[in-house]
Amino acid sequence: FASSLAVKAAVLLSVPDILAKAAPQAALTPQEIAASLPSAFPNLDFLSRILRFLASKGILRLFRTVGDVGQIQCRYGLTEAGMFFVKDNPKNLAHFMCLQQIETFRVPWHFVHRSVLEGGDAFEKSHGKDIWTYMKEDEQLNDFFNVGMASSSVGIMPKILEFYEGFNHIHSLADVGGGTGEALRQIRAAFPHVQGINFDLPHVIATAPDIPGVVHVGGNMFESVPPAEGIFMKRIIHNWNDQSCGTILRNCHKSLPPEGRLIIVEMVLDETNPNSPLEQRKLTLDMVMMETLVEGKERSEREWRHLLSSAGFDKVHIYGNGFMYSVIEAFHATQ
Repeated sequence: FASSLAVKAAVLLSVPDILAKAAPQAALTPQEIAASLPSAFPNLDFLSRILRFLASKGILRLFRTVGDVGQIQCRYGLTEAGMFFVKDNPKNLAHFMCLQQIETFRVPWHFVHRSVLEGGDAFEKSHGKDIWTYMKEDEQLNDFFNVGMASSSVGIMPKILEFYEGFNHIHSLADVGGGTGEALRQIRAAFPHVQGINFDLPHVIATAPDIPGVVHVGGNMFESVPPAEGIFMKRIIHNWNDQSCGTILRNCHKSLPPEGRLIIVEMVLDETNPNSPLEQRKLTLDMVMMETLVEGKERSEREWRHLLSSAGFDKVHIYGNGFMYSVIEAFHATQ
């Protein structure tokens, strides 16, 4: 966890923002960065060691110069990866990264062994209630979670919109579990003919901003979903077990017209190559799902096809294999 927590420290200190404000290609010394911190006496040694560590991880770029008497001076600038943690960057992932490091989400890791022995939810074992109830009762965490999920859309959606063209063929799109509507905002920016319905729990929708061409609707996907030509779900199905997913998918099936399409953005595990760097990242997130959500899991192509077929979707296409997130497109069995 050292890497992620060091990045969190840098984000909370606004180090990426300080470097970005200096100029895109600028490089500052630890002393110059420290001068912009909200402290009269910052610990320069600690700051220097964090900067050095982040440079070794490719988040910062290190420039070394040697003075006339042999002294070494270090300057730091942003790498392409580091730019993702600048708050003014439209592709900013700082909120999503910090969300993963909140103590609320880290404590359940210490209860995973009990979930193996006893069954049940590690999050609930550590906090006394499941994650959804916890966030409903904690307004501050709920707001931070929604901002973090919107931040993840900023990172995921541009790549999806590069290779998936199915939005061309629909005029109304319901984003089930759409949070505050960030994914629909991006979809409409690329496909302005699409009219959006952002569907989520009422306490989530309550924090959603106005988005042109998007209507926010509160409800429960386990009861029904709004009818539309297309139904979109990004990183929703992986939160639930097969039985719960079956309920959600059957509700989607009922709400789609015969020619409608279901569009799911999720990871697809490659069972043939589990040791690749990409699959290792996916399997790491599968561990996160297990730790946070007793029902949550990532699935292979075989598992996705079985899940969709069981809910009445027989025509299934998977786009974007080789990327972290794929588009799983499904149609009614009659199509």
